[in-house]
Amino acid sequence: MKAPGKITGYALKHLGKKPATVAYPFGKLDIDPNYRGKLRFHADSCIGCQLCVKDCPANAIKVENIGTKEDKKFRAILDLDHCIFCCQCVDSCRKGCLSFSPNIELAGLSREDMKLELTDDDRVVVFRVPAPTEEEIEILEEIGEVKELTESDAAQAEEMIPDAEVLELLDSLKTESKDKKE
Repeated sequence: MKAPGKITGYALKHLGKKPATVAYPFGKLDIDPNYRGKLRFHADSCIGCQLCVKDCPANAIKVENIGTKEDKKFRAILDLDHCIFCCQCVDSCRKGCLSFSPNIELAGLSREDMKLELTDDDRVVVFRVPAPTEEEIEILEEIGEVKELTESDAAQAEEMIPDAEVLELLDSLKTESKDKKE
């Protein structure tokens, strides 16, 4: 057992020394420029080859064409809760469309906040899938994919926003239902 006064000497010894930590967020952080922080995406140089998507070991990045077939315009969506910041997508991009920034302030309060649309600067743009239209809800009700929410489910209703695969399924179901009506 240690004597009760031993810690007093240790505390007094370190009172005059510089602190070992930074009072973040009130103090300035010195971050190395090569730090693997938030991804940057330069859409103007992207050709849509999807190498970054294929090489990502965590399946955290998606590149989508939001333009037309003739006038291609790409956007990248990053799932921060999946990304392991390994830099593999940056290394595999032949056109240099992806790079890392030293931005470390990427915290969010929900899973929706962890899905980001990447930009070529350090802005953090939260990506949200649009809610289904009334027509899409009717189609889902026809095939039995929609259930009525109870009051206990109401708090979680916002988390039930469909992802891109569900929206593709809805589009295919729309065309099938139109073909059946004709």
